[in-house]
Amino acid sequence: MSQREFARATGLRQAFINDMCNGKTKQIPVENIVSICSELNIAIHELMVLEEFDSEEERK
Repeated sequence: MSQREFARATGLRQAFINDMCNGKTKQIPVENIVSICSELNIAIHELMVLEEFDSEEERK
């Protein structure tokens, strides 16, 4: 599936999908995560990985 097709299927902007695929997205709204998981037919926990931060600086 192309990014364009995925954007249409999820209702998200293609630019957002492109940025997310290229690691340029720092925050993803919950609504977008739900749309992505719904289209992929997976649970949110299957998509997300929780990372721990050692310091405030790493969060930026």
